[in-house]
Amino acid sequence: MGAPAATAVSVRDVTFEDVAVLKHALDFELDILTEKSDVRVALLIGLNGQVLASAVPHGLSSDLYRLLSMVRAKIPLMQTDMSLSGLQQSIERYESGNVIVSRVGRGELLISVLEKTASVTKNLPQIFTSAQVLSHISSQQAITEQELASYGPEVAQELADLTKRLYAALEGQGTVGERKINEEILARFRAILEKVVGKAEADMTMVTAQNQLGVRPREILPSQWEELIARISSAVELKAGRYYAEMCQAQLNETFTEAKKLF
Repeated sequence: MGAPAATAVSVRDVTFEDVAVLKHALDFELDILTEKSDVRVALLIGLNGQVLASAVPHGLSSDLYRLLSMVRAKIPLMQTDMSLSGLQQSIERYESGNVIVSRVGRGELLISVLEKTASVTKNLPQIFTSAQVLSHISSQQAITEQELASYGPEVAQELADLTKRLYAALEGQGTVGERKINEEILARFRAILEKVVGKAEADMTMVTAQNQLGVRPREILPSQWEELIARISSAVELKAGRYYAEMCQAQLNETFTEAKKLF
């Protein structure tokens, strides 16, 4: 029942190879957690005890501030206990509030702090959903339509919501747009090559040419495309001869010029 609902969710493909993108995604998910629940403070703690991401509001009450300080002091003990026992989640109740500790991914901890008047039972489903989303992100898996299909509807929808927020933020910084242009151009280049040397050789040629330049798709600068096209053409000449190399070079240059106008 979960998978069909998940596939209906619209998502913009996002990957987490870039550390900055990964950090944005973790922070945004904690923001979503606090927006959709009564969680007042959310922390994601790494295996080494480092705070990987946090959502801490301004104007935190003195009671919750003291509780947060106590929780942070207990983090090493929490990690040891959950690691040794294999415990996936624990709930601790204090006079000043409630603390829910959830295991994420390879052993990171999601710490959710609620005021004492908030219902733990009511908020557990959202905390569980966020823990699954954080696990997906921290493992640096891409968010794609295929990935969403493997989750239930709640997690799939939250991952989709996260991609929209993340994509909007990165577009505002001018990073995603350029990467999209580059990937579109490379896809068109590959299609041209496949007609000449076949799919396997086309993939190898594209990867080799980029490796020779020492760049990834998002890092290709306008000044580097001419060199990339030249390297691809040289590789085609070795495989198929000068005629096909010159034909490819002309088509690649034309495609590059046209693609840049579209974006």
